[in-house]
Amino acid sequence: MIVQSASHVRFSAALPGILAGEEARAGDAARIPGWAAQHTAALDATLAPGLPLVGLALGREAGPPGAMPDLTVLGGRPIYRPSLAYALARCGFLLAEIRALADPLAGADSAVGVWWGLTLAATGQPTRVFQDLLLRQRPTGEFFPAGRYDSPDLHWYDELVVLHAVATRAAHTADAALLAAADRAARFHTEETQPDHATSQPWAIHAFCRSDQTLPLAELLLHGALAQNAGRLDAIGRILLADAVICLA
Repeated sequence: MIVQSASHVRFSAALPGILAGEEARAGDAARIPGWAAQHTAALDATLAPGLPLVGLALGREAGPPGAMPDLTVLGGRPIYRPSLAYALARCGFLLAEIRALADPLAGADSAVGVWWGLTLAATGQPTRVFQDLLLRQRPTGEFFPAGRYDSPDLHWYDELVVLHAVATRAAHTADAALLAAADRAARFHTEETQPDHATSQPWAIHAFCRSDQTLPLAELLLHGALAQNAGRLDAIGRILLADAVICLA
């Protein structure tokens, strides 16, 4: 539980209804432009095994474990592979196989590595990723130096991806140091990030629900995600929103 004030409660209280509506419309591709429909259908099919997390967020059973998808051939951004593995781990799907898929060298020096750390933590396996993130966070709230990126957009995207993982881990552990780190990072994004340039997916919206200063960015990220693909979320968007709902419950 990371919501603190009435305005944050109102925003978070609306999210389950939005998620339920998105899930109900998930198969409706008729009103999606052609290029977006192809992208959305492919992503939905690939990430479908992780969508039981949506059911958990809405108070339903996850369902029986299914066959492990081949994450090694998962297309799209590199972050999708650990994101799907995390969703599977949260649903209790084939934890031993998820552990075997995780990159043993993954760590706090990349967004993908941080998400593998989150996935390993969700399976009950020890990880130092979040302790290391606390040590490397800059006074500005950033986790990575901007100079390692070719453009601000790429920097903002990675920072949002990592903030989502930090806020999720903080919500599940009630770790005060992680919560403070998430707050610092949220303030950085409020001051620096242009969300419509960084992403069209609802990364880290739960991290922005802790103060009046950062809440507008949560609203912008959610609006931008819903505006993409003619007003519906793709599979990764529904997984991220479901995770936010669970963390804000």
